[in-house]
Amino acid sequence: MAVQTCSQISTAMRRRPTIRVFLHEHRYVARFSSPDVLKTFEQDTLPTAYAAGANPLDVLRSVARDNPRAEVILAPSSSTRPDRPTTEGLRDQPTTN
Repeated sequence: MAVQTCSQISTAMRRRPTIRVFLHEHRYVARFSSPDVLKTFEQDTLPTAYAAGANPLDVLRSVARDNPRAEVILAPSSSTRPDRPTTEGLRDQPTTN
């Protein structure tokens, strides 16, 4: 069994993708740090299946279950400022409840 130092563990954790979940226009959306998401969808912020009335813990659990290698964080609503997550194209996405 290999033993890792604290700095090795810290470096590995920094490379772990991050998903920030926050409310945007009455829906929960997820902003991905992974460049693969941006490359695939041409945006880094994608809608979830949850409306604003959903329990935030349920939303986090669902996103974490679908993305087991990522760190999922509930971001404050101030994260929806234009200088924060990219939300271009969200209005074109179909919404489901």
